[in-house]
Amino acid sequence: MFPPNLANVLGKRRCARFFLFLVLNTCWITVNTAFADGNGSKLRVMTQNLYDGTDRTGFLTATTFDEFLAAVDFAYNNMNATKPMERLTAIANEISASKADIVGLQEASIWRTGPSSLTGTTTPAENVQFDFLTILLDKLRTLGQNYVAVAVLPGLDVQLPSTLGFDVRLTDRDAIIVRRDLDDRDYQVTNLQEQNYLTQKVYKVSLLNNAEFTERAGWVSIDLVRDKLKTTRFVATHLNFDPLFDPTIANAQANELLGSAGKTSIPTVMLGDFNSNANSSSDPTNLTYRTIIGGNFNDAWNVAHGAMTSLTCCEDENLQNAFSKLSVRYDFVFVRGLSVLDAKVVGDKSADKTPSGLWPSDHAGVIATLQ
Repeated sequence: MFPPNLANVLGKRRCARFFLFLVLNTCWITVNTAFADGNGSKLRVMTQNLYDGTDRTGFLTATTFDEFLAAVDFAYNNMNATKPMERLTAIANEISASKADIVGLQEASIWRTGPSSLTGTTTPAENVQFDFLTILLDKLRTLGQNYVAVAVLPGLDVQLPSTLGFDVRLTDRDAIIVRRDLDDRDYQVTNLQEQNYLTQKVYKVSLLNNAEFTERAGWVSIDLVRDKLKTTRFVATHLNFDPLFDPTIANAQANELLGSAGKTSIPTVMLGDFNSNANSSSDPTNLTYRTIIGGNFNDAWNVAHGAMTSLTCCEDENLQNAFSKLSVRYDFVFVRGLSVLDAKVVGDKSADKTPSGLWPSDHAGVIATLQ
């Protein structure tokens, strides 16, 4: 978190204010909601990083206040240029086509604007420009697919000054959404759990006298109970990404995950962007992948396809690259106690692009059928 004197630090720079809102204990769930599985005992699950539409590194590398403001301007403008409404429509089409029962989402962000703090007193930015989760659920409903967000885990919530005439606020979130209108046996969602990792990535902003802030990460889980007898746990997470590919923090988070949400005897599915390259043991980030596998979890893709390689990350920041630039596999469905019937990657083909020629996200999604 930022030190108490951060406002004073920034107050010397055009009276701007730089606020970090870490929203705690606001994870929520719709309980006692009935679900049914149209494939009998089979469940189709999916993980998808929605991509919040920008690269945040410019905030950290700026060396002057003007560069800092330019980085905020760029982040907001780039987000708009990646056309969230269009992209989320494409992702909704992928979810609808797969008829996924449970979807773990990363970067289900909210972008808001508010009065500029460059010329006046700062107030929280509350004008919602894009709520990625709400938009996605609305797009699914227009496709006749009724999903409900049963769990939402807030992450980084930061408000920044810009030269655009307003402050920009980005709220990061992970979420789990579940189908409501399936066909056969009834399920109930129970036992919401959420936890922040004890190990977090702390960034120093040199421009702000090395002020520190924490990129909050954690996990959220639900238990899905079938016929009041069979219970399966579903966990969603987004582990730390280090720009220098140092796996120390992400691997510590993976160990915490195994010792918390993963410490159970019931069948468990972990969905997420783990920022760990599964395809190269020489990549330092591969350590995190090996840690999860060492926790007696199976990689659904490998179970279904053996040594066949797949790629899930990452397209260009503006999503305009003509050909896919996916080069690593960061996104996984990890399974313990269930059989994997199939697995596939979606959003990685040119045919998946939006009408404007954008990739749906900088990450491809992963879908697996389990039993």
